[in-house]
Amino acid sequence: MAHSNTPASPFVAIPDGGGATVHVRVMINGKFKANPRLFVRNDGADASELLGGTVEETQVEKTEYPALCFLIEKEKDDGSVERIMFDLGLRKDPTQYSKLTNDTVVPYFTPCGNCNDVAENLALGNLTPSDIHCVILSHDHFDHCGDPLLFPESTRFELGDFGTDDESLRQMECLDATLTTPASCQDNISLSLSANSTALPVAARALKHCHYESTVSLVLEESMELRSASKAQSFIFPQYLSWRRLLKDKLVIWQSLGAFDRAFDYFGDGSFWILDAPGHCQGHIMAMARTTAFPCTYILFASDAAHAKCLYSPVNNPATGQPQRRSFGVYADGYACDARLPRPNTVHEDVPVAYQTVERLTQMEALDNVFVIAAHETEIEQVVDMFPLYANKWYEKGWKAKTKEAMLKVENGT
Repeated sequence: MAHSNTPASPFVAIPDGGGATVHVRVMINGKFKANPRLFVRNDGADASELLGGTVEETQVEKTEYPALCFLIEKEKDDGSVERIMFDLGLRKDPTQYSKLTNDTVVPYFTPCGNCNDVAENLALGNLTPSDIHCVILSHDHFDHCGDPLLFPESTRFELGDFGTDDESLRQMECLDATLTTPASCQDNISLSLSANSTALPVAARALKHCHYESTVSLVLEESMELRSASKAQSFIFPQYLSWRRLLKDKLVIWQSLGAFDRAFDYFGDGSFWILDAPGHCQGHIMAMARTTAFPCTYILFASDAAHAKCLYSPVNNPATGQPQRRSFGVYADGYACDARLPRPNTVHEDVPVAYQTVERLTQMEALDNVFVIAAHETEIEQVVDMFPLYANKWYEKGWKAKTKEAMLKVENGT
């Protein structure tokens, strides 16, 4: 499927908000290695080339990618500061992921164990997880969720939505506290996924044996394998933390902003926005922060809406002289590459909708005062000051142009 360069929707001017801003700091909470062709390749390439053959063969071409996260600090009227982490990155210890993740994701997106996690990075700025009032996850994939158990119960947790349906989440809750009793006989184990079912005290291996072909059961199996005693709802979502699903919260008021149909003015003053960015997975969101007021400048945290700057960054078409995106495809997700799972080899659950989101990103990137940063862009570390330094003066320092120059150098092989 080719990309379109047709605007996805009418552009709505971004309000100045009376000069309200937030402080933004960028951090790399872990890195992973992956074959770059999993992220960017020509649309016409044979899909069989996606993995480059076997797992061993993909090792040869692997490139190191950052898990970029953002600390947003809002000065309140009473002089206090509210701190929000947008995404948490990777866990420090890859062995703390479930067997399912290690079997199906890690071979293709292999965490680098020598990088700081979110707690270690916060310490560089004399902060701890207890200083974070809220964590907003762009989505619930392993390279964005980090380890929520590092945070106290006082920290709010928010995301667009969970990447699975409500019934599967209910089943996880039912399974909690029933998973330590081994099954006496696998043949006698049954698990109904109907709305009225209750979970039997089964072992993870029994559920795997009886329901391996069920996608829902794979989620449940993962929950069982790494549940923390009495506290965890699943390996990513500890039950004792409060979870707010912004896309389903009736108190959240959505409005058009820039190229996007649905934006939430988080503080009510235009300084920080949540953007509904569908396509990559259920519940995927982005955020945009106003970094300076005069002139108004913004950093847009694009998460996994695109996996490389070249996929949304407009360049002039030699034939027309007008800016447009390149005709590249975005592909792959570690677990989707596993032959056992009945999903196409694409990073996006809904490819046409994902392409529309990328088109919207292109419109935002075309604005001189908006700096788009996707979660795994390799150019950012070369140009942008990392935590504990601030990124608010990106416009003054010319970081947007410098990152595009770095992108073009890679494309030109220089």
